[in-house]
Parts: sequence; C-alpha cells; structure tokens
Amino acid sequence: ESDELKQVVEKLQSLADVTITYTLMGDEIVVPKEQIATWLSLDNNGEPTVSVEAAKAYLQTLHDKYATYEKTRTFKSTNRGEVQVPPGEYGWSLAMEAESQNLAGYILAGEDVKTTPEILGSGYHEDGTDIGNTYVEVDLQSQMMYFYKNGERLMETPIVSGHTTTPTPVGVFYAWNKEEDAELVGYNPRRGNEYAQPVNYWIPVDWTGVGIHDAGWQSSFASDQWVNNGSNGCINTPPGAMEKLFSLMEVGTPVVFF
Repeated sequence: ESDELKQVVEKLQSLADVTITYTLMGDEIVVPKEQIATWLSLDNNGEPTVSVEAAKAYLQTLHDKYATYEKTRTFKSTNRGEVQVPPGEYGWSLAMEAESQNLAGYILAGEDVKTTPEILGSGYHEDGTDIGNTYVEVDLQSQMMYFYKNGERLMETPIVSGHTTTPTPVGVFYAWNKEEDAELVGYNPRRGNEYAQPVNYWIPVDWTGVGIHDAGWQSSFASDQWVNNGSNGCINTPPGAMEKLFSLMEVGTPVVFF
C-alpha cells in the first residue's frame, strides 16, 4: 500500500515501456519490452538502473545473427558458381561495449528511440549487402583476377599467386591503402635472403604484408607459373593490368581470395 513503492513501480514500468528500435542491415528490430523490464532495478540511492551486462547479452544475439566478421561467406564467383570463402580480415561487428552502454542510456532516458547500433570493422551496408557489387576477385585455382564495379566487370587478368611454401591466404580482405613507386621489403624463406623489391603499384590487403602489385620480373603469367615461380603470398600482376587496376580501384574495396 506504500505510495512511495507505487511511485517507484510506476516509474520503472514507464521506463520498461519505451520502444527502442534498431535498424540493422535493412531490418527493424524492436528490443522486447518484457526483456527490458527484467534489466531494470534500483541502485543504492533508489534510482532506476539498467543491467549493462543483460543489455550486452541481448546485443550479442543481434551480433550473432547479423555480423559478418570471422564468418564464412557464400560468394558467387565468375567461373565456379557459388563458393564458400573462409573469413579474412574484412567484415563488421557490433561495438558491444559502447552499444550496451548506449542501450542502457536509451532506456533510462525514457523516450522512444530508432537508431543503428555502433559498428566496428568494414563492410557494413544498411541494405544488407556485405561484399557488395564492387570488389576484386582472385581465383587461385584458375590464377585469374577480376575487378567488378557496380556489378560490371571492368577488367580481368592472369596472375601469379603464392608458392606452395608461401601460399596466398584465402578469405575476404580489403584494400587498406594504395601506393605508387613503393619498395617491398621482407624475407624470402625459399631463398633464405632478405629482399627489397621496387614496384610501380602496391595495394596491401591484409596485415601480414600480402597485397597486389605489378611483377615485371615474371617470365610468364601462365596458370601453372605459381608452382615453381610463385610469390611470397602476394598477387603478382602483369604491369599493364596492374596500372589499370590501380586507377580503377579505391581504398576500402573488398578483395576476395579463394
């Protein structure tokens, strides 16, 4: 019968009744009010508080359903139909720590909210696509590389990929930089020596030193050239084709190795 208790219950109920809508990859997701009610309690001063851990657990379910980072993808290839491409370094996640705090704040504010959660990583598109229709495709089996922009194939070229002892990684990556007149330095485990190789065009795509560059020293770009003269993991490209790719491709473009 306590008026004070009734006021507290009424206040908590009003907070539990807020409508919080997330827009994620084209979907609208309303945070269940019955769940919000279980997250609410009172702090030591008798003020409403929200369990951030409970909010984070709810956000984890959205992450598991929608996020693309570290997930295998079905990719429609040029020559082999749909293929399964393992995770690389491209993809996005929900910013769990930041967004759980945001969600708690939305509830305590007591006002309806429609928002997109904070995102980490690359490749998030509101329309639900991931790789999208602008990307580089590297088919290691056929030793061919293609560049698509807005779904249109603008170029294709033979390539030489990594040697069996230094293979090209498979997965979905992205061009994180473009550089002209670069010098590639590293260690060649097959020859046991350090190297410093100048190239005209360099597009790094992962964080271990693998990228796409011109390779005028290759005597051939035949489909079996990689067997004996493969790279240290990079995609060796004919100089003319590399110049064209460099002019067409923007930083941030997804790169699919499979």
